[in-house]
This record gives sequence, structure tokens and C-alpha cells, in this order.
Amino acid sequence: MRAFRAVDGGYSAYVSPSECAILLQAVTETINALDAPATSSVFALLAAEEEPRDRPVSLALTRLLPPPSTNAEAAAQLRALTEDDLRRTKTGRLQLIQKELTTPRGAGGCVFVPEGEVWTWLCGINDVRLALSGTLGILADWDLDDIQVAASSAIEPKKTDPSEAGVNEFISGVFWALAWWQDSLLNSMELAGKCLYAESDE
Repeated sequence: MRAFRAVDGGYSAYVSPSECAILLQAVTETINALDAPATSSVFALLAAEEEPRDRPVSLALTRLLPPPSTNAEAAAQLRALTEDDLRRTKTGRLQLIQKELTTPRGAGGCVFVPEGEVWTWLCGINDVRLALSGTLGILADWDLDDIQVAASSAIEPKKTDPSEAGVNEFISGVFWALAWWQDSLLNSMELAGKCLYAESDE
């Protein structure tokens, strides 16, 4: 996997077939976890107002769909009104990424992100990272150093059996690879912005 770089019309990054398969699996599993429902009718929305919804059970969904309120009763009511739309929005972003990873459009088989889809990609990558962090049992909005410490402790042999430790180590590796890739997209945007600014001054 290589860093994103600015190209005509957007940003491009080379990802090997094996790496692409891993990223595609992470994206697909996140889509499956969200399990977005079909578009709700007006009647379904009205019914939702009277049917509070419990918080997600899975750790991944706990990160992807955080409580909309610190008040438990209000949070349950707000989930009923907004959670389905949030699932659909997140799923739509991930499906766009899924499509590109399945059949990259960039030159030489590189992944290509059009300028108009950059923020969709950034948000989508972040959602995959949230799902992975939930799988690792990281349930708070800590900074990256705290997440690294928590992820490292999660794979200590004394806390997990060898097979579980290996899985957690792999998930942690994917998490950090995505973090680096996401940062490279942001950095390439910033660099392209600086170049454009410099050109406009000439």
C-alpha cells in the first residue's frame, strides 16, 4: 500500500491485490455490521416515535452508532428517529469505497478518489476504523496514543489465548494501516491546496 498522491481530477494510491482484499473485507464486514434497512416510509417514521430503540449490542456498532444523548430515555427515542438514516448514510459511503476497491479505476490499477468524493472516503475510512476499534474493545474517543496502548494490551498473550492474540494483532495492524492511509489522503489534499495557492500567486 502506498500513500495517496494528487493526480488529475483527484487522488490516487497503489494498493497490492492482497492488501486490497484485506481492505475490501474490512469494508464489507462494516457494511454487514451496519445492516442498513430499506428506506423508511412516512408511516414507519411515525411509528418509530412510539417505539424507543435499545442501544446496539455489538462492540463495533457501539462505536459506529454512539448514543445520541447522555440521557438513556432520550437516547432510545432519538435512536428510533435517526439510527436507520445514519446506518444508510454510512453504508452508502462504504459501498462507494467497496466498489472502487473491487475494481480500481486509477492508472495502473491504482485506487482513484475523485475530488468530489474525498470527504466521502475520509468519513468511510473513519467508519471502518471505528468498527475495528470496537472489535478490539476500544470504546472511548481516546487519542491515537491511548488507542495504541489499548490495542497493544489487547494482544498480550497473558490476556488472550494465542489464536485470539493473533487475530487482535491483525485487526490492530489493519486499523493502523487505515489510519496512515487516511492521513496520506489528507496530506495530499493539503499539499495540492498549497500548490494551487502557490500557482495563484504567480
